[in-house]
Amino acid sequence: MLMSVHIERLREEYEGPHHLVTTSDGLTLFLREWRPAQGTARDTAILILHGITAYSGPYAIIGEPLSENGFTTY
Repeated sequence: MLMSVHIERLREEYEGPHHLVTTSDGLTLFLREWRPAQGTARDTAILILHGITAYSGPYAIIGEPLSENGFTTY
């Protein structure tokens, strides 16, 4: 079974904290953000990179606990 992910639609529909970053060659990247509770943020942020066939949604399994422990996670 072939899975199809509509990246543009995911970007448009996502309401959580995120950024759209434009690269030097004009490519737009979606950067999801998991924020720690106010007043609990550490001085360290964590960046999670996924492979070419993935998207950031499943990484909430680690992004949420990291943010709960004070790390801003992208």
